[in-house]
Amino acid sequence: MNSWFEVDRDGLRQLMEGRDKSFVIRELVQNAWDEPGVTCCNVTLEALKDGLARVVVEDDAPEGFSDLRHAYTLYAHTRKRSSAEKRGRFNLGEKEVLALCRSARIVTTKGTVEFLPDGKRRQTKACRDSGSVFDAVISMTHQEIDACSKAVRTFLPPAGVKTTFNGQEVCYREPLAEVEAKLVTEFEDKEGRFRGTVRKAAIMVYKPMAGERAMIYEMGLPITETGDKWHYDIQQRVPLNSGRDTVRAAYLQDVRAEVVNALAAQLTEEDAGSAWVRDAAGDERIKPETLSKVAELRWGEKRAVAFPGDSEARDKALAAGFHLVTPREMSAAEWEQMRKAGCVPSASVLFPQPKAAEKPIPEKQWTEAQRKVADLTKRIARLTLGLGVTVKMFASDGPTAADYARETKVLRFNAARLGKAWFSGPLEPVIQIVIHELGHEYGGHISEEYYEGLAKLGAKLALREPKEFLNGLVGGRKGRS
Repeated sequence: MNSWFEVDRDGLRQLMEGRDKSFVIRELVQNAWDEPGVTCCNVTLEALKDGLARVVVEDDAPEGFSDLRHAYTLYAHTRKRSSAEKRGRFNLGEKEVLALCRSARIVTTKGTVEFLPDGKRRQTKACRDSGSVFDAVISMTHQEIDACSKAVRTFLPPAGVKTTFNGQEVCYREPLAEVEAKLVTEFEDKEGRFRGTVRKAAIMVYKPMAGERAMIYEMGLPITETGDKWHYDIQQRVPLNSGRDTVRAAYLQDVRAEVVNALAAQLTEEDAGSAWVRDAAGDERIKPETLSKVAELRWGEKRAVAFPGDSEARDKALAAGFHLVTPREMSAAEWEQMRKAGCVPSASVLFPQPKAAEKPIPEKQWTEAQRKVADLTKRIARLTLGLGVTVKMFASDGPTAADYARETKVLRFNAARLGKAWFSGPLEPVIQIVIHELGHEYGGHISEEYYEGLAKLGAKLALREPKEFLNGLVGGRKGRS
């Protein structure tokens, strides 16, 4: 009777050929580091003839392989799955390595398995007193050998496990800091289901050595470059893609936020404006005191955001030596966190003007021109945003010409400031103010999303036939500009 599945070794080999060959060393070393009681792991990589290389990874774990069948059985159950502090996952890594090998031999305390060039497998009782050795011949160019050699030197060996590469020790590094955080991880539950959960773990922070690019690690083994200032070594299993070489953007943002919170005192002005700190600043984990430090580094102690409708407050802030934060300097996520923490106050709050009295204008008192502007506003909102908005009029001697409340979908016009001529005059300034206010559906003046929203509104309006939103709405004014 045939089994359910068969694995095409050549097909798996072709899939693995496209990967960075350093994964070969990484997979074998992680297995050695995960073994209970291991104190040393020795890696040898030497070039052979005809585009081949010999890879040997040897450890001294007292028990060796717990089950020799794991050397050749895909997805077999392994004790690693139930521990979030083990690097292995599905009993898959060694098989992916074997797919690239011309021949291989695994010798452990339970016996020996040989993988022969003709595709056959042979098992013998020859064994070691302790530890395991993986000895294989693999297709590898000189460039790939060099890349593997460089990759191994970025490994962060655990304390107490001497790790060597071609006879030279891969030195243990002292972390710059240890940060405790609650992060998503993966493990096998009591029912045998592999699932994600949030668990407390340490993030070991390291300063990259000369020539290194900052990376995120999983228990000493590099995953991917981050472009940040420091290495982040997560001391538990990291949720990865199927190729085990990428983390989710949201996961990396959480890690960055936790590290920036812990090491805010070590940030520089250059750091504060960098992409990785800005990413951290938009995370919900970021602390108000951290944001305050970041804001001070970026813009100084005297900083404010000025809104276009209050030019007097803006001018007073500039005269007082304040840095006025512009919309392009923060994303919507950054601005939301900064706003909640009160780190970038409004110039209007710092330099308040006497509040002008407002008088609502009942709709029955509107002029015909005001009614047509209100109808035009509603039509534009429906065509561009798919929203039904309420239009109101008021009279005030304050600086605001119009405003829009995203929560209530109310757009108000200050008839006193705009004047009668504005309502019955050219269309361009009318549409300009309507788009400006409706843009607040996307965010405030300070956010990039607001300005991107204005572009979207303009594009949607331009793609409509003029008769769809102008004809008959503002009689006698259709062609005026």
